[in-house]
Amino acid sequence: MRRIRHSRHRPIRPGSGPDPCKARGAATVLGFGLVALHSLVLFVPLGLAAFAHPGAMVTSHELAIAKARIAAGQQPAAGALSYMQSRPEAGLSYAAAPVPNVHQDAYGANDVGGWTMMYDARAAYLHALLWAVTDSPAHAQKSIQILNAWCYALRSIGGVNAKLIGAAALIGFENAAELLKHTNSGWSISDQNQFVTMLRTIGYPLIQDFSPSSNGNWDSIITHAMIDMGVFLDDQVIFDRAVNYFKSGAGNGSLPHYVRTDGTTQETARDPEHENMGISGLIGTAQTALHQGIDLYSFPDNRLLAGAEGVAARIYVYAPIPVPYPCWEMAYNHFHTLGGFAMPNTALVLARSGVRPEDYGLMTGIGYGTLTSYGMTVPLQKSTFGQVKALYGR
Repeated sequence: MRRIRHSRHRPIRPGSGPDPCKARGAATVLGFGLVALHSLVLFVPLGLAAFAHPGAMVTSHELAIAKARIAAGQQPAAGALSYMQSRPEAGLSYAAAPVPNVHQDAYGANDVGGWTMMYDARAAYLHALLWAVTDSPAHAQKSIQILNAWCYALRSIGGVNAKLIGAAALIGFENAAELLKHTNSGWSISDQNQFVTMLRTIGYPLIQDFSPSSNGNWDSIITHAMIDMGVFLDDQVIFDRAVNYFKSGAGNGSLPHYVRTDGTTQETARDPEHENMGISGLIGTAQTALHQGIDLYSFPDNRLLAGAEGVAARIYVYAPIPVPYPCWEMAYNHFHTLGGFAMPNTALVLARSGVRPEDYGLMTGIGYGTLTSYGMTVPLQKSTFGQVKALYGR
């Protein structure tokens, strides 16, 4: 089967890094690796890495293209922006409502702040994107306000659904933070440090061991939250852990365990909505990895393409769901627009009324792909330092 050619992850040196929960930024050094750059030899702290920024779900290259399209009034970018601006959560009067001790049980029962956390994560990411493509400082400040409200208030996320809702919210928060940190938004260093503290003391401990006994949509979304966290924190250990779980994790949500070669998934016999969640998490992880020079889309033998087309068929033809979880613009752009693969089922989903422009999936943390992924080229990024270990480990 054909693969789309991208730069490959360049293993530089073996070894493990510091415990991500105890790392303290660039000052944390438990050992050193040697990295040769031309004739210069640099010492690189193990566990810390040089990542491309912004480089989680969206890159500066994609933002520049989106801005140019908007300025020229090109569709569907201009329409996507108008839709995003029309959302209630895009208003500058939006106020975050952080809950110190979030709790939610199965299927949303006994919710204390769980839905609110995910709503606020959506708003934070939306305002950060609006800032990045319109240069409106008011949107940057609104996103900063939301992130600050949560990172200073949050103390715990608990309940049966803790890992799932925590991961979904983390994706939105992390991608907002990634844009704000690397676009001169005015987010203060002290507030950024508090956000880092939230990730290292609450976010990462919550998701670090995945949820291997759950249905696979959980681990796929957790893996996406973890890889985005690794990029924002410049933490190679966290990043590698996500990449390796995607490829060989023990749970139902690793790619080989979730998607079968015939395009069915571990949740096909359950319902298409949860399949959509599962495939969304895998696509989100692959998108972030690609932005860091690692091609997970084609691993192994374009399995994700088979899964995307299979799920698309089921949510469109066999058991239609009212509004699919976003992810389809990313998959279609990568495999069809760039790779030349036929994706008739995904094309049908995207053409369905109410799907394009894409909104945001509260339970997946992915959204607004019509603005950020439609018809996008993906320039080669430098690979991150370090070596993705054979086992997901640590």
